[in-house]
Amino acid sequence: SKVDQSKTSQMIIDAVIELNLPESILETTGDMEIPLSQLQIQVAQRQYQLIHGETRSGMIYGVGVPSDEIDAVLEPLRLTNKSILIVMGLLLSIFTIGIIWKIYQLMQALQAAHLDSVTGLYNRIELFDNDKLEPNTGFILLNIDGFKEVNALFGQACGDKILQSVARELKGQLAALSTSERSVLYRLPGDEFLLRLYAKGDSFLTIAAESIVKDISKVEIQWQEQTLHVDLSAGVSFIEQPTQAMTIEKLLGQATLALESGRKKGMRISLYTDVLSKDAVYEHNLFWAGQLKRALASDQLIPFFQPIYSNKQSKITKYECLMRMQDESGKYISPDIFLDIAHKLKLERRLTGLMVKKCFTKFSDLPYEFSINIAFADINDEETVTLIIEHLKSSKAGPRVIFEILESDGIENYDQVMKFIERVRPFGARIAIDDFGTGYSNFEHLLRLNVDIIKIDGSLIKVIDTDTNAFLIVEGLVSFAKRLNIEIVAEFVHNEVIQDKVQALGIDFSQGSYLGMPAEDIENS
Repeated sequence: SKVDQSKTSQMIIDAVIELNLPESILETTGDMEIPLSQLQIQVAQRQYQLIHGETRSGMIYGVGVPSDEIDAVLEPLRLTNKSILIVMGLLLSIFTIGIIWKIYQLMQALQAAHLDSVTGLYNRIELFDNDKLEPNTGFILLNIDGFKEVNALFGQACGDKILQSVARELKGQLAALSTSERSVLYRLPGDEFLLRLYAKGDSFLTIAAESIVKDISKVEIQWQEQTLHVDLSAGVSFIEQPTQAMTIEKLLGQATLALESGRKKGMRISLYTDVLSKDAVYEHNLFWAGQLKRALASDQLIPFFQPIYSNKQSKITKYECLMRMQDESGKYISPDIFLDIAHKLKLERRLTGLMVKKCFTKFSDLPYEFSINIAFADINDEETVTLIIEHLKSSKAGPRVIFEILESDGIENYDQVMKFIERVRPFGARIAIDDFGTGYSNFEHLLRLNVDIIKIDGSLIKVIDTDTNAFLIVEGLVSFAKRLNIEIVAEFVHNEVIQDKVQALGIDFSQGSYLGMPAEDIENS
């Protein structure tokens, strides 16, 4: 009623007077808006929000609003905002969990690429990714004697059990021998392990190798009621002060040479020395000449295929065909080992002819483009060129084949190279320059030969994330090639960081261990 309202109003006025508000709540000057103040008061057991202010003349004015009426208006808004916050929180949580899961999967995949699936040890990829040699680095390369025979006799599961047992024992040996936290144990392909140690001299490594071989021979491995023992042979290499020419690959090669040399002499442990290197050259040449002829006779020269990823189409569209030789133990040997011997024995024609036949056959019914490496000696050999032309004529693969010519391999003989190009181009075949950017890159090659593709050398690509000069060189090569409408392939893309850089530069294709390793079966590459 009006009487009740009047009483309430009077009570509010009395309550305000009792507050004894100051004569000037807040001084103001100029044209500024007069600010308001807010207080809580209780009148007749009811809370009010008192909003008040003061005019410039000093008169106090205000209004009182019941707090429960304000809450009645604001509560639905609070509930709505709370619901929105809950929904947003749930969405953000789901989104965050999704991102974390994707990151976890990526980390797992990256880690798996660097770990051996049987033993859980670091693998060959990890060894060569960490390719910086430090002073006093030593390698102990260990090979399981008779492993192939055990695998054949008891099966692969038994072989895996042996590898796991040896790995476990070697971890313990490494922990006992290690003089540095940087020491690492690797599982290499087949039946080999590698210890990377840091020592003051090769004598420590030799003694360590002897101790390992002796202790491992005492280990008993139980397999289906059979007690098995393992014997190891070891090759040791050591570098006190690494030179620029010394690499992980060379130091590993020295340990391998020591291992092979020691085995021939019936020695369990063998240390690499310069004398061993000189004495081994002749034997090495004879050995690989024999292996090469055996492989040719028994059809053990096999093409491997490495995928080439299209950065525009986000899928694999090409494969590079790479030669491998399978030795008598079933291991695959890189051509770096035997190509020089093949050249000295004048066997290039047979090797190239074999690759051409097998690669054309492999890709005859596949949708992919494929590239074959051609040396200047092949281009200069009429019999080899005739064989290539015959396959181009008899197959429909011409528009999908790419012939890769090494930049430093006689490519400056333009007349001869151009004759080859003019003979294969009518079939749709394309020409690529391999390892472009190494040594004395000559842009005249691109202009005079009118090539279709350049493959930027891995020595530049693998450091574009850390070497500014390498990045600028690659950036310049990409710009030049694009002006000439030449496709670009980046080689040696070995991790995600490099791949991101390659894509940011606008490079058309990527090739390297990050995208896939060479394999005998395309499905496994």
